[in-house]
Amino acid sequence: MGFKNKSVFDNFKFPEPTTLNKPPTLAQVLENESEMDQKYYFSEKALAGLKQTKHFTSMNKGRVQALDQPCNTVGAHLAKVSINSTDPILLINNRYRMFTPREVARIQSFPESFILPGSKTVLYRALGNAVPPVLMWEVTNSVIEAMTEDHNYEEKKLQ
Repeated sequence: MGFKNKSVFDNFKFPEPTTLNKPPTLAQVLENESEMDQKYYFSEKALAGLKQTKHFTSMNKGRVQALDQPCNTVGAHLAKVSINSTDPILLINNRYRMFTPREVARIQSFPESFILPGSKTVLYRALGNAVPPVLMWEVTNSVIEAMTEDHNYEEKKLQ
């Protein structure tokens, strides 16, 4: 964090983790598999091709996420995710698939009411590049608190 005013910087404290003792698991944000659009699943052809590669077991490809753990980082390139990439993917009921845009929005802490307009590619890019709203809220409140604690801040700002 950077501040123009040194005393505000001295007052700033990073917020305490909100989920330190009980982080949400990936399973909590996933959509119902019975309603999942087939376009999110990797084809059998893609899977067969990967399994035929010479170093399949030692490759760091298709990072399957543990459903009972928090999700690894989701990035802006999820629109181009493949079973051959190192991006996070899901293995559910013996089927590999990519995240849906709504699942990525949930991982990033966007509320369910947040409207997801645009193509899948645009959404993955925007959501992957986004600062999670809950994180932004907490950091912003800490900045405001640091500024409020500096009793002379308003006077210094006016000078």
